[in-house]
Amino acid sequence: MIARIQRALFLTALLAVAFSFSTNVFAATGTINASYKYAKLCGNADCSVYTQINFKPTLGTAVSVTDSAITGEIWSEKLGWINLNPTTSGVLNDGTGTLSGYAWGQLASWINFAPTHGGVTINSSGEFGGWAWVSGPNGGWIKFDCTDVDACVKTDWLGTGGGAGAGAGAGGGGSSTSGSGSTGNPSTNPTTNPTTNPSTNPTTNPTTNPSTNPPTDPTNPPKNPTNPPTDPSVTPPANTFTQQIVQQIASTFTETVAILGDALTGIRTIMNKPDVSVAVKVATTIGMLAGVSVSVASLLFASPFSFSEIALIPMRLWSLLLGFLGFKKRRRPWGTVYDAVTKQPIDPVVVVLRDDKGEDVSTSITDLDGRYGFLVRPGMYTIIANRTNYIFPSKKLFGKDRDELYSDLYFGGPIMVTKEGDVIGKNIPLDPIKEDWNEQTKESQHLMSFFSRKEKWLRHASDVLFAFGFSVATIALIAAPNTYNIVVFVAYLFLGMLRQFGLRHMVPLGGVMYKDSGLPLRFAIVRIFIADTNSETLHKITDKTGRFYCLIRNGRYYATIEKKKDDGSYEKIFTSLPFDVTKGYINTLFEV
Repeated sequence: MIARIQRALFLTALLAVAFSFSTNVFAATGTINASYKYAKLCGNADCSVYTQINFKPTLGTAVSVTDSAITGEIWSEKLGWINLNPTTSGVLNDGTGTLSGYAWGQLASWINFAPTHGGVTINSSGEFGGWAWVSGPNGGWIKFDCTDVDACVKTDWLGTGGGAGAGAGAGGGGSSTSGSGSTGNPSTNPTTNPTTNPSTNPTTNPTTNPSTNPPTDPTNPPKNPTNPPTDPSVTPPANTFTQQIVQQIASTFTETVAILGDALTGIRTIMNKPDVSVAVKVATTIGMLAGVSVSVASLLFASPFSFSEIALIPMRLWSLLLGFLGFKKRRRPWGTVYDAVTKQPIDPVVVVLRDDKGEDVSTSITDLDGRYGFLVRPGMYTIIANRTNYIFPSKKLFGKDRDELYSDLYFGGPIMVTKEGDVIGKNIPLDPIKEDWNEQTKESQHLMSFFSRKEKWLRHASDVLFAFGFSVATIALIAAPNTYNIVVFVAYLFLGMLRQFGLRHMVPLGGVMYKDSGLPLRFAIVRIFIADTNSETLHKITDKTGRFYCLIRNGRYYATIEKKKDDGSYEKIFTSLPFDVTKGYINTLFEV
């Protein structure tokens, strides 16, 4: 069931991502967001002292963003009215969100949107980012950065190229929020509340250039208006990494609350209208909820430092880790014969390997962990597994390629081997026909090294968390297709493909070769002895390439090598030093 759910989620995610990228619509002409409309004119080195610049004042010509320019008027208590498209210059847009050119400030002279050490861009979310430079006595750096609660300007223009990304210096990779009092009326103390609009009309018509009296007349600028004052020689101030994180978390939280509050107010307004039909109320509410869902999802997943991601990052990374570990354990380099109901390994099981003629090629007896394996030559093979109180092949799991603990399940079909020295190690489920006391005793005495009942439930948890993490990664990618979300989604996608289609694992083979010539010692007997008791526990025969496949319980052992003589007898030619087995197999290359 979990495997089906995972496959369904996997395919749904791919379709959703494809659909989302095929349905993006871009606004050709944009306006400034009513809540996110303030840039910050820095007054000191770290911009902790600043005056805000309002890009959507109540009076004046509204700001318009197009593929070629930004026009209109903005307001600052320190700079006065600022014309974004004065007669002799103007703020230009290259169509992808990279800005250039000059605005004219009533009290500031020229404002450069592409200075040498800065530059302003509009990213794929419509957020302004970067730095502009103000010349003149009230000059300094203007900061655009939506990770800063007081320096965020947003537009619904997204550009024909999908946006230009974050601006130079600092800039808009994250979500935004408005500063304190950003949507309210002017404060009673305007000198300390720079975010307010002017209370009266400006002394000059804001839709025209300033008066003809020099030196503030933009129709009579410096002699070379196409070459305004020199760029600043210093780089713009920047927040510390910690400040950026704190601002990002706070801004995404504040904006989420604001979006949800606005949505709730809108729904209540619709519901309280007596002249609106129930059908219209329901349709409107659903539409508003859908819009809120998209807005909140875009906000929450726009950056790894949104307040939601602080909670989700551990979950997403942990589910990736568990998913990888679960996949790795499913792909152990041996075959296991196990109970189809309890998932517990079975021993002893006689596993017989037959060739395409039906003749027995090799026989293996499973160990306490139900493990077996055959080192074979290329050809076609089948396997038969025999054990009292069990039936082969399993009917309970027939048709499945995996279960909670095991993958690559085998039910009696042909096995094609194409590479010399491959190991056949299919996982074989057997159906129980009555209780087996040997298996119950083995579990109660903790005799198995590679199985525990807890592993089944941990694998369940791994599958559930992986499905959850993959779903979150897909939603995040659709809501905010930035680099961070793309990387996380690709990681889940890659691991999902491994879990679904598998990965060829390295076979742990041992070997015997001549030290002087480097040639393999073919058809030699490798005997394995328990180091403490000097008792032989098993033996293996090397193939024509000098390799052997040896599964064994963890412990301390030594090996002897016997060479086959011309008359068919064997002589011992080598005894190894004691060695430790820690992974359940011997992959040592013995040199004799």
